[in-house]
Amino acid sequence: MTGQEVLQRLRGAVPTSGLPVVVLTGATDDRTEIELMEAGADDYVHKPLQPERLIARIRGALRRSEH
Repeated sequence: MTGQEVLQRLRGAVPTSGLPVVVLTGATDDRTEIELMEAGADDYVHKPLQPERLIARIRGALRRSEH
């Protein structure tokens, strides 16, 4: 299952539709980022992973989901 398929399942199921989703990917093309954001991702982080950046993005997504 691809990350996009996981995202679609999360957004398509009532119990998980409101969960904040931050996508971590190795894809480098802009089209993938646009497609994932349009499919409902709350944020997007590129590999290689920078832990501080990932944590900051997750915190931001959680803050936005509280409203």
